[in-house]
Amino acid sequence: MTFQEFWRLIALIGGYPVADEREPFSALEEELAGREVEEITSFEDLLASALFRLDRRTYADLPTIDTDRSQSSDSFLYNRCAVVVAGEVAFESVLAGSRPFQGYTHSYLPSSERILYVAQKAYERKTGTPWEYVSAVDYETGSNESEW
Repeated sequence: MTFQEFWRLIALIGGYPVADEREPFSALEEELAGREVEEITSFEDLLASALFRLDRRTYADLPTIDTDRSQSSDSFLYNRCAVVVAGEVAFESVLAGSRPFQGYTHSYLPSSERILYVAQKAYERKTGTPWEYVSAVDYETGSNESEW
C-alpha cells in the first residue's frame, strides 16, 4: 500500500474532529476487511510510521488547548491520532510548522484513539483469527528518539 492509498483510506473517516468515538471508523474498518491481509498489515505499518513522525517533544510539551494541562503519554498518542484522522494536508502542515499541533489537543472532543484498532478489527473480521501482527515501527510516546 502506498501513502497515497493510505491517505485515501483515512479520508473515509470523514476528517477531524470525529463525530463520535466509534461510528466514523466503521467505513474504514469495513473497507480494510475487504482487502488482502497484506494490505491490512501495510495500513498498520503506514499508520505507525505517521504516528512515529509526529512523536516529538515539541508537540508533547504543549498543554491541552482547552484546559492548559499537560498531555499524558496516552493523550499525546491520541492527539497524534487526531492529526492523522484530519488527513494528509493537516498532517503535512503540522510537520511543516504551518498548522499548530496544539489545535488537536481538545479534551472535550471525541477521541481519535479508535484508529489504533482499525487494522486489528479488520483483520479479525476478515480471518476470524486473533491479530498478532506487530509493526516494526514503534509509535509509543518517546519512541522517535531523534525528536526527543
